[in-house]
Amino acid sequence: MFVNKLSDADGELAETVTWLGFSFDCGHISAESHNSLYSRYKLVRSMLGTMIQNPERFVPRRKDD
Repeated sequence: MFVNKLSDADGELAETVTWLGFSFDCGHISAESHNSLYSRYKLVRSMLGTMIQNPERFVPRRKDD
């Protein structure tokens, strides 16, 4: 379930970066804003990728383990 939710978040992230590109292309945000937000996107994408590849590192352990 955890990896499924991470995959959902990754899909939402992809949609967000698409809208970021549209916003820039339509002149709603500056190149500086676009570059700053795109850098943050890459960081979040990297973190989600790490979590998807290694979910056991991020799931709380049960007390009896």
